[in-house]
Amino acid sequence: MLAGLLEYLQREGTPQFTKLATPLDYTQFGNSADTSASVPSSLTPIQMSASPIVDCTYKLYYGGMHKRPDGNTSRTVYNARNQPLAQVPEGGKKDVRNAVEAAVKAQPAWWRGGAHLRAQIIYNMAEKLQARRLDFIRHLQTVWNCDTQSADFEVERSLQLLFYWAASCDKPSLGGDNRDMSAMVFQEPLGVMALLVCEGATGLGLESLLRLVVPAVSNGNTVVVVPDPEHPTISLELCQVMDTCDLPSGVVNVLTGDLNILSSALVSHQEVRGVWYSEGSPELGSYLRWGSAHNLKRVWQVPSGRLCRELAEYHATQTKAVWVPGGQIFAN
Repeated sequence: MLAGLLEYLQREGTPQFTKLATPLDYTQFGNSADTSASVPSSLTPIQMSASPIVDCTYKLYYGGMHKRPDGNTSRTVYNARNQPLAQVPEGGKKDVRNAVEAAVKAQPAWWRGGAHLRAQIIYNMAEKLQARRLDFIRHLQTVWNCDTQSADFEVERSLQLLFYWAASCDKPSLGGDNRDMSAMVFQEPLGVMALLVCEGATGLGLESLLRLVVPAVSNGNTVVVVPDPEHPTISLELCQVMDTCDLPSGVVNVLTGDLNILSSALVSHQEVRGVWYSEGSPELGSYLRWGSAHNLKRVWQVPSGRLCRELAEYHATQTKAVWVPGGQIFAN
């Protein structure tokens, strides 16, 4: 009787969810950490140049500052050759709470600043990324063991994405026809959003991260990002770019660690109004839909390929209308 009702109510182009082959225990999802990656007693960093090696200490990034995790734990990540690459912090539920608090505090000012200010800051982010282009190319080569041309193409596509969304900030594509002045229809951001980059995302990691972050913040939202747990150093390197592009503190917050634990804390947080996640984990998508049913979060699986501007704005904003009385009945 209800067959096809969900498809009828969903917006055209919404990905259809498939039923899991094996049942998933939602009550236990994200309650235990993945201990498969052990931390060695000594870690020899990979030398990327002839200069002396300076050990890089990665930290969580929220509230505009680099901070150590609450549990003071870290995990080892490996490159494509299965060699130890770096140790990254293991964020927990308290770090999620702190990051969401920073995002909630920053969101009103970020929205009131206006679309032009957001566009200028995203343009500035692209300029700072261009200045560090060679650094990111070398880092992508180290992580993925790819050639220079592939790494340079990834950075170039990331720059194009930043310029595209910067130009789109003050040009909303949604809204109503206000010619009769009977209603004023406008878009407002959702507020705080959680962005989850699943393992196995397309590309080399930089563009897949920015294609989640930039559309959300360009529409006035603040975000808490959980990058790919297998290759989180790309997002932590990008945090250094955000430090220098006039981005207000708390607009973008990055937490590394176990994806299931962090996503479980984010989807149950009442201040998080929307969750975006990339393709790659059917179990995670099923849990997010189950968890969001308790607090009515908007959950969206971001499709691969070029992201439609109208579709991203639809999932990043909420429509509000103010009806204005008019006609002969209300005439003076």
